[in-house]
Amino acid sequence: MSKEQIDGWRKCRDQAIEQAKGIYDQVIAEKRSPTDDELLRIEQFKAQAREWSEKIHQYVDDVSLRDQLEALNAAFMGEDGMKADGISAGPWAKSFEENVHRRYGRKALIEPVGAVGVPAVSATLTPLGDDRVESILQLIPFTRLGGTDAFTYLRETVRDHRAAPVAVGEKKPTSVYTVERIEDRTRTIAHLSEPIPRQYLSDIPLLRQYVDAVLREGYVLELEYQIVDGPGTGENMTGLLNTEGILIQAFDTDPLTTTRRAITALERQNLVPGAYVFHPAQWELFELLSSAEGRFLLGDARDGGRVIPIDRARRRLWGLPVALSLAMPEGTGLLADFAGSTRRWERETVRVDWSESSYNPPTAYDETGSSDFERNLIRFRAEGREGFAVLRPGGVVALELASGS
Repeated sequence: MSKEQIDGWRKCRDQAIEQAKGIYDQVIAEKRSPTDDELLRIEQFKAQAREWSEKIHQYVDDVSLRDQLEALNAAFMGEDGMKADGISAGPWAKSFEENVHRRYGRKALIEPVGAVGVPAVSATLTPLGDDRVESILQLIPFTRLGGTDAFTYLRETVRDHRAAPVAVGEKKPTSVYTVERIEDRTRTIAHLSEPIPRQYLSDIPLLRQYVDAVLREGYVLELEYQIVDGPGTGENMTGLLNTEGILIQAFDTDPLTTTRRAITALERQNLVPGAYVFHPAQWELFELLSSAEGRFLLGDARDGGRVIPIDRARRRLWGLPVALSLAMPEGTGLLADFAGSTRRWERETVRVDWSESSYNPPTAYDETGSSDFERNLIRFRAEGREGFAVLRPGGVVALELASGS
């Protein structure tokens, strides 16, 4: 890539910044707050500047993406009172911060992209601790990728310990640990909103936040599906249930007995079970389990001196956290050493952009078709790039929780 072309990209990025600043220079000059329409235009320039920065970073390593984006943030937000090139940012920065924080619940105009300085999907969830787990994403360690969508990992296929006492001078036994090198890449997960009239966004302040929230929710649900049950075909990831070599715990007597035997299956390999994953309907069945006297077996209640294995308040089973996922097929479950046997890679965390350049095909009322711009419509897009792998299939147990499943 030539220096001239990269310089051209930098110029486009700087122009996007200046266009955004120009809007707020006018707002400050008129001593008013920015309108919703002006904030939407800022969003467009934000996306342009962000995309140019990411493109530059693919070819230039002299300045990290983090530094580039911090410079962009400084240009917009005036974090140090100065624009990136040393020129005073002016009072418009404070006005923007106040209005965007009030309307959209955030302060950063330029959101970091790629793999540097980006809050991962997991970072938006409740930290894993003594409280109950809210998502399987909290259980899986993740790595942020920088400058590439490719990742390489080693998958364990054989672990055979043969350590033994050996007399002096005698041949030592050889343990067998076999791994295979696997190269993979992240997959793009994305979806669009239906076209929304710009007037609605101006007249209903919470609509923008609603669209942003539901698009992100849909993204996370699909990411969970890919991790749990992705078929590994086409652009799909290979999920936990479809990874070759994982352990299967067949149904044994009842769901409680089955889930307990899965713990032993991991402990036989000297692995520490991390957490269970169930469909919400399956967890409901656990919560509705009752004793012979008809008492629900909830919490740490005791029934005839016997400790009940279900902790309702903290959502634990046999002392282990339980994550619920709509991606889990009913009648099944997972137990895994998530910390040591799985990993997720994140090239770009989910982000929501908007555009009015989409094309609408011809209809009975519009024989030539039209663009969203012509109709004053806006579409939003949520998109991110993620990768997932099982590093040690023997550290994952799929549970059959119903007889004959």
